[in-house]
Amino acid sequence: MMTSSGKSMTYVGAGGNIGSHAVIAMARTGSLARLLLIDPDVYEVRNLASQDIARRDVGRRKVDVLADRIHRFNPALQVDTIAEPVERVPVGRLRADVIASGVDGLAPRSWINRAARHLGVRWVDAGVRAEGLLARVDVFEPTTDAACMECAWSPQERAALDIRYPCDPPVAPTPTGAPAYLGLLAGSLQCVECVKLLHGETRHALLGRQILVDASAHRHYVSARRSSPQCAFDHRCWSIRPLSSPAGAITLGRALRLTPSPDGTPSRMRIYGNAIVRRIVCPTCSDSQETLQIASRIEDGSHACTRCDVAMVAPGIDTTDMLGYDDLTVKQRRVSLRAMGLRQGDVFSIENSSGETHFEIGGR
Repeated sequence: MMTSSGKSMTYVGAGGNIGSHAVIAMARTGSLARLLLIDPDVYEVRNLASQDIARRDVGRRKVDVLADRIHRFNPALQVDTIAEPVERVPVGRLRADVIASGVDGLAPRSWINRAARHLGVRWVDAGVRAEGLLARVDVFEPTTDAACMECAWSPQERAALDIRYPCDPPVAPTPTGAPAYLGLLAGSLQCVECVKLLHGETRHALLGRQILVDASAHRHYVSARRSSPQCAFDHRCWSIRPLSSPAGAITLGRALRLTPSPDGTPSRMRIYGNAIVRRIVCPTCSDSQETLQIASRIEDGSHACTRCDVAMVAPGIDTTDMLGYDDLTVKQRRVSLRAMGLRQGDVFSIENSSGETHFEIGGR
């Protein structure tokens, strides 16, 4: 039986070209007591060439395959799984001693970048580029003055994210096409940094730095990340108050009164990483229905038009980032947070004249 330091880690993109190698290696280190695997995908035949799987795994959820493998050689390790895009996962569920990721695309990296900083957790990100055989690892510190990933993004990269509406579903990333050995290289470098952080060996860790390995020319480069005053992200680390009550026991009206306003002005609520849908519309007959739900958690086809039996959609104009107490009817104030789509680990913020306070939903 492998020993454990009692530490925890969350890995986002666990079943990919990098993650399928990294999570197995991390599970063998004896550094972890708990490992959370996040990946929405199912293994396909094409993954056999680039990811650490067997043919019998094709058709199964990636997180389930990895959890089964880990249990066979390290049954003492607690492995939890979430088969959803990271943008739909309650941010509090990501909390661990270290967050690691091996995802494709800017959108999920932006989400993880901000979530890790708000939670005050170190983040170790890895990436590959098949062209040039490049493998990269970055380690980000959760302090206000430290650089974040978005500090280095160009205006074009930022614009590519800004054109998306908050109610849009997560975008399926384009496969990297990287060979298995390149993902293995990036995953191994990532594991080295994660183990250092978990054991407190930060003297030689890549804190605030990036390592880039050019495998084609056998060269590697280490560079420092610099904080940019033009960064679109505020870099704030949040103090989050835990709530013992489950989402079904908290009404919208109660949530809006959790932080009294000194001058009596109404409070407003934001839900981390989510827009709120106030109306859904039938795309065929234009019939509409009032609602209060989290945009990313409205399941496809869950609301059908009674006339056309067509899935109703949420127009961008009928979504909002903030709800105010005075904007709601008495009936709406009685709606539970669970009915809105919130669940354990979701974080919401209450804003009024006293400032902004952040709460995390507990219970089950």
